[in-house]
Amino acid sequence: MAFLTPAQLLCSTSALATTTYEGSAGVFQKIFFSSCVGCHSGGAQFPDFDNIDFVDEESTGGGSMIDEIIRRIELPSSDSESMPKGGNNLSGALIAMMNDWKSDGTPETSPPELTAEPVGAVDKTTANMNGTIKENGRDTQALFKYWETGSGEPGNCPPNNSLAAGCTATTSPPGSGGDDSDPVPDIMVTAQGLNCATSYTYRTMSLQNGAYGPQSSATTQAFVTGAGISDTDLDLICDAADNCPIDFNPLQEDANNNGIGDACDVNENADSLCFPIKSSAGPIAIICL
Repeated sequence: MAFLTPAQLLCSTSALATTTYEGSAGVFQKIFFSSCVGCHSGGAQFPDFDNIDFVDEESTGGGSMIDEIIRRIELPSSDSESMPKGGNNLSGALIAMMNDWKSDGTPETSPPELTAEPVGAVDKTTANMNGTIKENGRDTQALFKYWETGSGEPGNCPPNNSLAAGCTATTSPPGSGGDDSDPVPDIMVTAQGLNCATSYTYRTMSLQNGAYGPQSSATTQAFVTGAGISDTDLDLICDAADNCPIDFNPLQEDANNNGIGDACDVNENADSLCFPIKSSAGPIAIICL
């Protein structure tokens, strides 16, 4: 179980579109299978494009294979080094797709997929936020960001999702995403130190992972801490449990152990018996006998 502080967590709010090798919209189907593997497969001609291993190869000139491929597909068809062969250049959209794939880090699979699930146990200052993560082959970590409902969702993290700008480091364990037997496992993080009787909204997220920026669940969930319970002095101790409900005393100090907090115990050094008078509307007064 992981725990978060009550700070607003300033992290990315939307998934980044990522160009991949695999998938019906990936570069293999759109470019390599359609235009290249007829010649570049099975060792017939270097490099083989029928699997992603070629991205780690050096070109015959000793440079990056991806850079060399992009250089050649951008050449006019009249150039002897132009690819694909046969005088049929790739469309501008496909050339842009190849450049995007390089910019994204030549990832093989899709980015992680996340959902925010309904909240679990909630009390006056804590809540168990639930979600799911499908890693899609990427060993990533999940987190939750939350904010007071109505205050506006926090903005973006730095590009590398570092700890600057209030981002949280408290996450699910690495590799908590699914495999073939459990493709979408549950994740849960407990937020602590929340304000009493306050509505919060949360979203499930993943950390930056290689080519992928932070991913976000499409939906959010909401909860209310200590619903129907007030916290008059705003010390995060609801009035019903506060030993000094009118005066701010988050540590609940009570030196003489008479049940009245030092912050409001006017007879702290006496033997008088003091107790708070409360109603359903909140604290009324402190009576000493």
